Amino acid sequence: MKSKKNRKINNKNEENKAKKYRIKAEKSEKNKKEKKPKKKRKIFKWIKRLFFTGLFLGILAVIIGVGAFFGIINSEEYKVSEEDFKLLTEKSRIVTLDGTLITEIASDENRKEIPLSQMGEYIPKAFIAIEDERFYEHNGVDIKRTISAAIKFITSKGTSTFGGSTITQQLIKNSFDDKDDSGVNGVKRKIREIARAYNLEKIWSKDQILERYLNYIYMGGYGKNILGVQKAAEYYFNKNANELSLAEAAYLAGINNTPNSYNPFGEDNKNVELIKKRTVDVLWKMKELGFIESEELYRAAIEETENGLAFNEGKIANKKEYTYHTTALIEQVISDLMEKYDWTYTFARTKLETGGYTVYSTVDNAIQARMQQEYLQDKYIMQGKEKNSDGSLLNKGHTQSAMVIMDYSKGYVVGCMGGLGADTDTTGLNRATQTFKQPGSSIKPLACESPALERGVITAACVYDDSPTVFGSYNPHNADGYSGLINIRKALATSSNMVHVKIMKELGPENSAAFLKTIGINVPQAEIGLPLALGATDVSPLQMAAAYSAIANNGIYISPTFYTKVEDSEGNIVVEPKQESRRVMKEENAYILKKLLTAPVTSGTSTKAAISGMDVSAKTGSSNGYKERWFCGFTPYYAAATWFGFDNAERATYAGTNNALNIWSSIMKDIHSGLAKKRYQAVGNVVSAKICLDSGLSATEECTNTTTELFVRGTVPKACDCHIKVKICKETGKVANENCKDVEEKSYLKLPPKEELGLWKTDSKVKELFEIPEEVCDKHKAPESVEMINVVGKKLSDAKKLLEDKGLVVKVNYKEDKTKTEGIVLSQDVKEKQKIEVGKTVTLTVNKKEDVNTNSVDTNTEVINTNSEVISSNTEIGNNNEEVHTNVETKPVNEQH
Repeated sequence: MKSKKNRKINNKNEENKAKKYRIKAEKSEKNKKEKKPKKKRKIFKWIKRLFFTGLFLGILAVIIGVGAFFGIINSEEYKVSEEDFKLLTEKSRIVTLDGTLITEIASDENRKEIPLSQMGEYIPKAFIAIEDERFYEHNGVDIKRTISAAIKFITSKGTSTFGGSTITQQLIKNSFDDKDDSGVNGVKRKIREIARAYNLEKIWSKDQILERYLNYIYMGGYGKNILGVQKAAEYYFNKNANELSLAEAAYLAGINNTPNSYNPFGEDNKNVELIKKRTVDVLWKMKELGFIESEELYRAAIEETENGLAFNEGKIANKKEYTYHTTALIEQVISDLMEKYDWTYTFARTKLETGGYTVYSTVDNAIQARMQQEYLQDKYIMQGKEKNSDGSLLNKGHTQSAMVIMDYSKGYVVGCMGGLGADTDTTGLNRATQTFKQPGSSIKPLACESPALERGVITAACVYDDSPTVFGSYNPHNADGYSGLINIRKALATSSNMVHVKIMKELGPENSAAFLKTIGINVPQAEIGLPLALGATDVSPLQMAAAYSAIANNGIYISPTFYTKVEDSEGNIVVEPKQESRRVMKEENAYILKKLLTAPVTSGTSTKAAISGMDVSAKTGSSNGYKERWFCGFTPYYAAATWFGFDNAERATYAGTNNALNIWSSIMKDIHSGLAKKRYQAVGNVVSAKICLDSGLSATEECTNTTTELFVRGTVPKACDCHIKVKICKETGKVANENCKDVEEKSYLKLPPKEELGLWKTDSKVKELFEIPEEVCDKHKAPESVEMINVVGKKLSDAKKLLEDKGLVVKVNYKEDKTKTEGIVLSQDVKEKQKIEVGKTVTLTVNKKEDVNTNSVDTNTEVINTNSEVISSNTEIGNNNEEVHTNVETKPVNEQH
């Protein structure tokens, strides 16, 4: 037998070995401790800590005393029962609504429960040593550790996670979903945990508690979610738990705090020193507590650790294959169990798998089978091409897709697919419920038309100028050009970005986000802005299917569910989904929007989705660069949303139309093939009216471009007053005046009411319609006029000069008046002071007693003989002194006196 001195030396050597690994680990840390503070500051800091520690302990003592006095520990909130921890071994079943079996729920293959007796000698001792050395002595709470943790909590100013939990408390923590870790809430959580642990120890033995704890503790596994020591032994060493060596058992106990930090199967193997240090720590503690019976066994374990444990990764069987609908159902049931019973995820899943429950599914097996068939089509499989900066592929896998189909009248999900291709793992990522992508234009009816109709911002008739527009610093654009003046129906059919941003601008992004929240889409504050109109937020296919269902369901949103109830073996209801049902749109507005959304299918971007004899309302969607493709819509029977793309955003290149539309169309056409032809049922208080497509106002006789649109009674717009007709001078293109001879009439428009709001700046593609000319023609002026003077009694030559100076042309008639002087003006045909245009002719009657001597007549004066017709007008007479003889047939003149 060794002497005490030798034992002390050996103990010292082993302690040094343990310290060796602690020192190595400390040296590997990058951040070194800061220099010591000054002595005075250090003393003050410790005084302060001691003060708060004492204060906290005093408060804690008072709380415990008062709690005990008022029976807090025995209150309903803190009680636990045998039923809470009861785990059966009977498999649960999933059935259709009529009771037809779909599948059984199998336990996860990453957990295997074994009794304490099959865990070997060392595993229980190792966990007790490192986690709860006084486990068999306390009543669920280790007061010494609790006080130590409380001091740490105070000295860290409440940022510590409190700690100090016994194995019993950890079992409580692993069973009940209580996440409050810091501050006052952390103290409250700790009290709840202590009370429940105390109560659990009243109904269970120590071995029962330890067995449950070791069977369900999380043991890492890099995503394999290893639970319990048996599966951990299989995973890390490819052995059964009772086959592990002392060192291997110490390793399992040591990794409990952060299992993946000690995983030995990493590519870079950086955890070697950490593994050695932690394992030695556990072995040292076991030896200190007398859990290792001999020095030789202890030293052998240390040596085994130093040489590197013989890790051997075991095969963990895949989970049972379910449909995507079933995996979504299981997750929803687990979530509801957690909420109702305050269980953790792991505990709720275990209860579901082993409780012998019957879960009633909302699935339609025929619809689910048709979806699965379509999702196996190779034509949808494309490989990624984009690369990361290091040259690796951005997407190592192929394209993916997800789809949800709902019976919107009940909120039931009747079909669900969360992955594409035969290699998909239905128990892995369910893209229908767990993947969130930008929806692009498919959000437009939800974010724009729905709330805008509800708030009276728009009617179905509103007309906008679909032209390039700037909204302050935001400058969106259309993907496929611009259409000019269009109404809401055409804006949906063509998926106009510009029109929808204009609606959002007037509606207000905050109001849009508030509406989206009522239909199950929560928009983060940072994403509430004008780009929301074009899909600048993330949504799941399930959210989109439920949101479109609200429109289809006459404005009533019902939260989607995959099951209706869970019953135990005796038919008692264990849990039911909390389906919220609320009206989010007036029935009339929902009906109008249903009809508006038929436009993309009848004449727009989605004609491929048309179903013979059936109303179909739908909308396409694409994110920037067409990296995400969407198609969402509904019929009188079902609503469905489909996403297509890569897990990491990348454009999938392929010929033809949107693949989300192709998948949606193929499946929906088939599941409707056996259903009766059906149209949307009209609702009361909705009227139709003839509308001007140029203004969005009620059509008048002046309107030539018209359509018929639907309105809630009382919202039909006023009569159109936007048409203006203007006479234009064809020569100058200006507004014609009364002097323009060549004139045409043109029609112009006033801006539609929405374009007069002044909320944006549009560079109109049809601006010529609104540019009503105002400049009047200045080329064709009114003739100048003069005031006629009196030249009667004046000599012809004088009279002629006066009138010609005014720009008038003089015409002369001769008449004999023997009482007057020869050659004077007897009369004039324009009265004195009468206005006469310049260039007009004035006729003067001049006295002439003898025959006219034509040689003396002014060549610019038209001469009329009193006894004959006009002899000459602007005719050159008597040139070259030649005598002119004119043979004129004379006619009698009827003179007037």
